[in-house]
Amino acid sequence: MLRGIFFKEWIKIRKYFYACFLLNLVFMAYYFFFLRNLFNVEHSEFIWYRAFDIGVIYYDYLKWPLLICGAIIGVSQFAFEMTSHRFRLSLHLPCSTEKIVFGHILIGLLLITGLVLMTTCIMFFVTRHFFPAVAAISFVLTALPWFFGGIAVYLGTALVFLEPSFYRKIIYLVISSGFIFLFFMGDGYEEYNRVFIKIGIIFILYFFSVFVPGLRYRMSMG
Repeated sequence: MLRGIFFKEWIKIRKYFYACFLLNLVFMAYYFFFLRNLFNVEHSEFIWYRAFDIGVIYYDYLKWPLLICGAIIGVSQFAFEMTSHRFRLSLHLPCSTEKIVFGHILIGLLLITGLVLMTTCIMFFVTRHFFPAVAAISFVLTALPWFFGGIAVYLGTALVFLEPSFYRKIIYLVISSGFIFLFFMGDGYEEYNRVFIKIGIIFILYFFSVFVPGLRYRMSMG
């Protein structure tokens, strides 16, 4: 049954996923050419000084692509599904509500997580081309909270769309927005290093919270 849900959801959102894939590649290409141009016009010592002594982050524009992708995948998966009541039909399958919600969320979560892993790897190797390994690791650790923000956006989008009550949608939207904002509060290098484990625990709780509106939607069907 989960395989059928995966296939259905993949057919529905694959073109949006491909668009997100290309969007991240474009940003990574820009990042590469930006660094190449930076090293062509500035001395490497000055670039290092600005980055690690002054704290200049050269790549803060990388906050946006995965944030956008999380929203795109979430909306493409659940907006029409809920407004056209197609999800209601899925709940009539000979399978528990929990498994149906799990199948829908897992496919989207795997796709956005795949984009995060791809972007993280490309960013590391691009940075490593211009900087030593210790700097490349620092750059990636600084950007990881932004990338995790894309996963949080996806889960928040699912949480809001699955909720049948308009007032609870507003509450979930506010809570999700606050949670997402936490990933973008840092303005220096590696400021989230000490809280990555806590972030992981919160993500697990956030994932299971999506089941609540799914069950409420099932109960609202009578």
